[in-house]
Amino acid sequence: IQIYDIPVDRISFYFFLYNFSMVGVISIFWSRGVPTFVKQGYLIATSVILAWQLSHFDAWTTWALLVMLALYDLCAVLTPCGPLKALVELMSKDDSPDMPGLLYEAELPPEAHRPGVPNQSSQSSVSDDDDSNHIITGYGIE
Repeated sequence: IQIYDIPVDRISFYFFLYNFSMVGVISIFWSRGVPTFVKQGYLIATSVILAWQLSHFDAWTTWALLVMLALYDLCAVLTPCGPLKALVELMSKDDSPDMPGLLYEAELPPEAHRPGVPNQSSQSSVSDDDDSNHIITGYGIE
């Protein structure tokens, strides 16, 4: 803001910051009725902001964070008691709770169907609230 000489008072800045964070939290964790592009746009914006913040570290700090993140990722994914395996097993159960934002989700096209779920080609349209057109990625669960 100072580089481009944009006049913004504190109240307006904090109001914008609060709205940005609330829209993001609502779009990720309470996604009913929120368009997909809002959630994807928020995730991209926060990733860009985080990458910009990390670009201000010196080289040794950046490499140390990268190595620690890679080691944690290996542990989380490959160990039998890792948090990712526990989360995927929990989400694979039939009576699993909705946990948006904790696992990546991909939408299937309307003409596709999940294995084990009856084909919905007889319906004229598929609503966004229907959970059968989403797949959970991770460990090959589709």
